[in-house]
This record gives sequence, C-alpha cells and structure tokens, in this order.
Amino acid sequence: MFGLQPLGALALGTAFLCCFGTIYPLCAQTTGTFEQESDTLRGTVVNSLTHEPIGRALVYSPDNRYAAMTDSQGRFEFKFARAERAPTGGFAATSNLSSLQSYPRQYDATNRPFMLMARKTGFLPDNDGQQGFPLSATQQELTIPLVPEALIIGHILRPESDGSNRIQVELFRRQVREGREHWDSVGTVMSRSDGEFRFAELPAGSYKLVTHELLDRDPLTFNPRGQVFG
Repeated sequence: MFGLQPLGALALGTAFLCCFGTIYPLCAQTTGTFEQESDTLRGTVVNSLTHEPIGRALVYSPDNRYAAMTDSQGRFEFKFARAERAPTGGFAATSNLSSLQSYPRQYDATNRPFMLMARKTGFLPDNDGQQGFPLSATQQELTIPLVPEALIIGHILRPESDGSNRIQVELFRRQVREGREHWDSVGTVMSRSDGEFRFAELPAGSYKLVTHELLDRDPLTFNPRGQVFG
C-alpha cells in the first residue's frame, strides 16, 4: 500500500512534464509567426521641389479604408493583416499535437489597397496628372511627392469705383497639344470690394489674365432683371 503512493505521484509528475513539454513549443511557434500575419508598408511624403518632408499630411486609400497622418518627419506606416488559410483535409483528420507543431501556417495575400493618395492644404499631387500612386503586392516602401501650389493675386484699380462694382477676372493657362499652342480657361473669379482677386491651387505654368469689362449703366434706371445693352 505504501509503495504504490510514490509510484502514483511519479506517474502524475511525469504526465505534467509531458503536457508542459508539448505546450511550450506551440507558444514559441505562435510568437515566431507573428510577423508573417501582417504586411507592413512604410513611406514618406516630401516636397517635390525641395525634397523636404511634409508633416501632418493625410495619406489615404481611394476607398477610404485606410488613412494615416504623417509625423513631423513626413513618415507614415500601414499594417495590413493577412488572412490565415484553413488547414488541409489530411491535417483536419488528426488531433495529434505533434502534427500541430510541425504544420506550417499559411496566409493568403493581404487585402492592401491598389493605390494611395495624399493631400495637404497648399500642395498638389505630383504624379504626371494621376491622382494616386499605385502599389504592388510586395511593395514595402513608398515616397509620395507633393507640389507646392501656385498663387496668382492681383488688384484691379478703378479710380472712379466706390467698391460696389466688382470686375470678373478670367484666367487662362498655356497648353501645347499636338505641337500647337492653346490657351485653356482655368476659371473665373469676381474681384472683391477693394479690387483684389485671387487664384489658388494652380500648377506651374504660363498664365494670362483677362478682365470682363462692365457695361455702361445708370444706377438710377438700371433694372437687374431687365435686358442689358452695351
């Protein structure tokens, strides 16, 4: 009777050791495959002219599933989770823990966006007229250049004006198509009461301004809804 108790305790201790010896490699395997479960993309947003980093710029995907702000160094980072594949039929038929240890986990491709976009007030995208920057399935680094916007600010001087009559100003940009020069309208603005006008968010190029003169009218008899004569 007394001799059986040490043997029972020894058997129980051996069972616990076997269990711990089996669980420990599983924990180690899970930690080792953590990096395989995610896909990381790092990048920088820079000024295309000075190549300086741009902080507080918004980087986002066209479908708005991913978005991040750059830090003071213009850097951003995205982590895309991978979807784990289901085990094969041969593995599902067994419950042996040793098979679980030796079975390599497999992951499908991440659901990363096909392109990224960036914006910040005072800058324009610089990608040959395209709005986004394409991403490949294995790309890990991305640099997004932004172009500082151009501004055209001016004043219209009319000595006899009291500020009530505002002038319409139209801006044209020089374009070359098929070897021929064209002047395309960019937009129109109305001057302020002090005669100032402004065009913003313009790319680099050659521009010219055209003012649309006001028609002569008598403020006492002028009907805003009536027919206007030059």
